[in-house]
Amino acid sequence: MIVVKLKNNLSVRELGGKGYSLGVLIKNNFDVPKGFVIISEAFFKFLRDNNLTERIEKLSSKIDRENFREKCKKIRNLILEGKIPKDLILEIKYNLKKLNSLRISIRSSAANEDSLKTSFAGLHDTFLNINSKSDLILDYTKRCWASFFNERAAAYRIKKGLPHLGGMAVIIQK
Repeated sequence: MIVVKLKNNLSVRELGGKGYSLGVLIKNNFDVPKGFVIISEAFFKFLRDNNLTERIEKLSSKIDRENFREKCKKIRNLILEGKIPKDLILEIKYNLKKLNSLRISIRSSAANEDSLKTSFAGLHDTFLNINSKSDLILDYTKRCWASFFNERAAAYRIKKGLPHLGGMAVIIQK
């Protein structure tokens, strides 16, 4: 299963920092809008199914201060041009139907998003007030994945000496 309810107990690696934090809030009885998470494994499955894993690993391994804009743009374009696997599309649509909300938010949640020494707050993309009946949900999901390679996030990873390829979950909430 690559889509899970927001309240499931998974790791930061699978839910991303934001998704994991929301799960902790839910576990402690805070009022959090209902939703689900497309776990980071879905991102890696998407890369594999589109034969992008090696290409992106190669491009991301060469990102530095001089070329990060060019390399990241190439990676974002590869992701945006890829096709989401049919089984994932079916899971997303099934969970959207169960969520039963006309308007939703689609939020990025990177695995290495926040720690004691880093904070990626505002560096990855979020899309608000999206019509849940729209086919654009799949496009926004890819945009969240691609935002792992936006210029702000890449520059921050360079500054902090962090790897340029990691997991990206996507949170969909009422």
